Amino acid sequence: MKKLLLTLMVILASTAMMRAQNSLIVTFADGSHQSFLLSTLPDIRMANDKMTITTSTTTAEYDLYTVKTFTFGNATAINAVNTGKLSVSGDALIIPNANASVNAFALDGTEVNVSVSHAGNSSTVVDLSSLPSGKVYIIRAAGKVVKIIR
Repeated sequence: MKKLLLTLMVILASTAMMRAQNSLIVTFADGSHQSFLLSTLPDIRMANDKMTITTSTTTAEYDLYTVKTFTFGNATAINAVNTGKLSVSGDALIIPNANASVNAFALDGTEVNVSVSHAGNSSTVVDLSSLPSGKVYIIRAAGKVVKIIR
């Protein structure tokens, strides 16, 4: 059951993140890393206590107990939101553009509904309070993409 859940998690994460990131990064318990370009279409399988990654050019197999994490792009964790001109205030994301188009997505790629309002001509406010807590979301607004943990 644990392997099935882990495999499902890999499939969902790779589907949601493949378009936004450019590599799969495997981090091992000893702190070393191995990267695979997503353009090589890595096939990730978990079976017999092993993680097997097959690309168009290579196949790599690792014991699962040696794998600490696997992530996409160069992000190994989400610590703080670096939003540039965007700002966060409580449960609201504030975008300095009165007519910003906003899309919010769960990690499985499904679009989620958020309440968007416009504060005069100075900003767009995205109310995040309706999103369930403890989950990661991708918000696309005003030409920027940010990851948040609600």
